[in-house]
Amino acid sequence: MRAVYQVHSQLQALHKQYRAKNVRFVSIAYEKKGSETKWRAAVEKHGMDWTQLYQEQEDKSPASPVSSYSVRLFPTFVVINPKGRIVHRAVLLP
Repeated sequence: MRAVYQVHSQLQALHKQYRAKNVRFVSIAYEKKGSETKWRAAVEKHGMDWTQLYQEQEDKSPASPVSSYSVRLFPTFVVINPKGRIVHRAVLLP
């Protein structure tokens, strides 16, 4: 859990740095069914005030955020240009 907190702390710093430069951040939570309330509390507690998407692991829809961005591991960082094209993808491994 410490690694997750460190990643969120880094995202908070980047979000503050780039907010005025028209850079948008989106986080995707991929959680077990029934954990949305706990997840929302964590988002609030840690002040993650950028766009947050929640997906239950049971959701295998091709239109889901995880499927749409081809996320296979967490955390995955994706840079999307203004035309909506993925221009960079990185996975943070332990």
